[in-house]
Parts: sequence; structure tokens; C-alpha cells
Amino acid sequence: MDTEALNAGPSSSPFPLALVAPKAIVVRDLQIQMKIGNAIREHRLRDRRDLDVARQEKQEWVLRCTELLNKSFNHSGAADEFNNWVATILPEYAEFGMFVELFGEEMRHRLDQLRVITKSMRVLPEPLVPQTTTTTKGTVMETESTTVASPSATSPEMAAPTIAQAMQAARAQASLRSVAAASVASEAMRASASGQAAGSRSAASDKSGMLIVRTSDDTACDAVRQFVEQLGLSLHVSKRAANPNAVNTSPDQSNCPSNADESDTTTSSTPLLDELAAMQSSPASFVLLFTESGDQPQPAADPDALFDLGCCVGKLGAGRVIVLHRGGEGHTDRFGLSHVVVDNRDGWQLQLARYLKRGGVDVDLNKLI
Repeated sequence: MDTEALNAGPSSSPFPLALVAPKAIVVRDLQIQMKIGNAIREHRLRDRRDLDVARQEKQEWVLRCTELLNKSFNHSGAADEFNNWVATILPEYAEFGMFVELFGEEMRHRLDQLRVITKSMRVLPEPLVPQTTTTTKGTVMETESTTVASPSATSPEMAAPTIAQAMQAARAQASLRSVAAASVASEAMRASASGQAAGSRSAASDKSGMLIVRTSDDTACDAVRQFVEQLGLSLHVSKRAANPNAVNTSPDQSNCPSNADESDTTTSSTPLLDELAAMQSSPASFVLLFTESGDQPQPAADPDALFDLGCCVGKLGAGRVIVLHRGGEGHTDRFGLSHVVVDNRDGWQLQLARYLKRGGVDVDLNKLI
């Protein structure tokens, strides 16, 4: 498919397809949406709940892509080709695998359309930028209108008393307004002095979380921290020993690189319980538990991680606790805990953002890039 095919789409326009936005910006935005679409397509769908969540994300992604295409071109030919998908109607008693295959086919079709649209933009010229010019005739007319109005004006000798009185009245009114404004400003400053500090703390706490580190994988831990901060969320890193006999002796031996004032290394449960109690006041706070285990922490292998997990779930609830690990598979266990596998691909980032959003954290998926 080329530009001719886009011009002859389902709702063909008499005008050829043309850009109305800078080509570099449109290409960049389309590549971002293709990356998000690939992450949605790579979701592991194990049950109907996973499929429903993936469908919701797909619907939001389709709306964003359609809006982007409509804003980037002079008519809806590109957006119509992107949405030119006729799904097969499956009966309710169809096998679950058939619904998964249909979901994958639709995502492949839409991603292929975005790739073709991006490729077809190579032959499209840059949009024309309108230029404003001032003609000599317009300047003369403006000058003439200004000149014609001057003869009818009052002479300076006759207007002098009136001007002096007007200036005196204006100065008096300005003085009254300045006094009133100063009084109102002082009252507003006193009223908002304490509320502003409390509001800033509340806004920060609404998007605050804790990363409990029970692993020695520095690279993965730092990747998680950077990604969460990229989403505009604040993250407190709590480095805890992987077993009761492990104690860090220096900052160089910490499990996750971060600022010294943002983390602590401890095996005691009291600081953790205090921090969780403080986080309970914010409905959008969350906890990420990074363990060595490839699945649910086992009592024999990692009892401290299992204890931390129980404390977090007891204080915040299972919906606001996410378990991270390097091995195994991402899933939602029988206790309602979400597990995310941090691998070398970018799919785990969208999955983590999705679980955070489901837990009540305000996450903008457009910040994933």
C-alpha cells in the first residue's frame, strides 16, 4: 500500500494525502505508538481476565492512533486504512484459544498498517508554513486613517485641564486598588501558607511507592527504579538482606544503586511496618517486591521475603503490591498478587504500568517511551 492506496481508502477524499504537521514529529509519534502496540501484542494471555485487560488497552491504543493520524494528515484516509479491520464473529462457546488468535490477528493488521503509513511518508513533502506579509498599501491606509482622525481632535490648550483632572482621578483610583490588592494578597498568603505545604506533600504521597529489594541483581533493580521515576512517580528503595545472616557493611555493597537518603538496609520488620502504616493514608501508594525467587517466595528459600510480602498485603492490600523477579512467568496468583518478570525486553514495562494503573496509581502510558 502506498499513498495512492491511502487516498482511495474507505472514505476517499478528492484531495491527495498530505501532511499538516512536521514529518519528523509524525514519524516519531507513529514509532512510539508502534512500540506500545507491540508491547500490547506480546502480552501473555492465560485466561479471559487477561484477555479483557488486553482488549481494554488495545481499545485505548486504537483511539490514540486514530487521533494521531487524523491530526497529522489533511484527510482521514490514513486513519480509515488503520481502522479497516473486519473481525470474525465467534460464538460465546468458542474455545479460548480462538479468541486469543483473533486478538493477535487484529494487532498484527493494525501494526502492519502503521508501518506502511510510516513508509509511505517518505515521498510526502513537508507541510507548507503560511507566511504573513504586510503590503505597502496597507501601511499607507493605516497611516491615512491615523492622520484623518487628528483634525477632529480637541486642541491641546482646551484639553489640558481635562487631562490633568483625569490623571489625578486615575492616580487616586490606582492608590486605592493597590491598598486593596495588598490586603487581599496578605490574607491569601497567610491562608495558604500551611495548606500549600500540606498540599504538596499530599500530591507527592499520592504517587509514592516503595521498592523492597531482596535480590542481588543491581542492573534489574536500577532499571525498575528508573522506569518508575520515568512515569513521574516517586520511589523509596528499601534494600533488605536476602537472608537473616546477610548484613551489608558498606554503601558499596548495597543491592541497588540509589541515593543514600532514599534507601535503607535492614532486616528488622519495625521500619517496614512504620513505612507501610504511613503509606496507608494515600490510596495510590504501592509496593514493588523484587525477589530472587522465580515465582512466589518459598518459606524455606526466602522466609524474610515471604514475611515482607505478608506485611505489605496486610497493610495495603493485594491490589497495590506487585512481585518482581527475573525468572519464571508473569501471572496473577491465587492470592490476587500480580507477578512481573523483568527481562531484557521492554514488555515488562507496559505490564508493570498496567498493574500500577489497575491498583489506583495515575499512570500515563504515553510516558513509556
